[in-house]
Amino acid sequence: MRFINWLSPVVYVIQGIVIAYDFGIGLYSFHRHHFFIGGLDVGLAVGLGYFTARSYKYGKRIQAEVREELERRRQMPVFDQFAAETKAMENLKRVMKATGTVGHGGGVITKVGNFKYFIENGYIRKYDPVGFEVDRTCIHFNNNPAANVPASEFIASAILLLKHDPSIFDRWKRQDDYYA
Repeated sequence: MRFINWLSPVVYVIQGIVIAYDFGIGLYSFHRHHFFIGGLDVGLAVGLGYFTARSYKYGKRIQAEVREELERRRQMPVFDQFAAETKAMENLKRVMKATGTVGHGGGVITKVGNFKYFIENGYIRKYDPVGFEVDRTCIHFNNNPAANVPASEFIASAILLLKHDPSIFDRWKRQDDYYA
């Protein structure tokens, strides 16, 4: 993209030089009473100038539309998104192995102190030693769905946060009607 950004002004400068040259040759031909050749050269200069101006405006408009669309989506290309999800899954497996967390259903179960936490995408449930659910909370690291945070990255982050400070769960629960 940088090459295109550099090349575009160079092309327009070259086109401007060609337009000025054609226009000058046309005026010189008129001066020498070669009206047909002069008319062709001046017409070519005017047509090329019109084409250059239109293509410049069209290019700017297309660039603006593409920028707006990318801003609106803010999505990674499919290949990059797949690579990010694969890397996040590898990191989740490392975190699970390091913290003694086990997979269960669509999430993971980690033990912190006397309590077990079931973590899945969007929820954390706290269970007492007997197995009854004590608390549940919703947690969202990023409220923008277009950010494409893989679920495995979310789960790995929640495991590390709970292992670091299990009381953070209580602070999340108290905030804003179970939303953190």
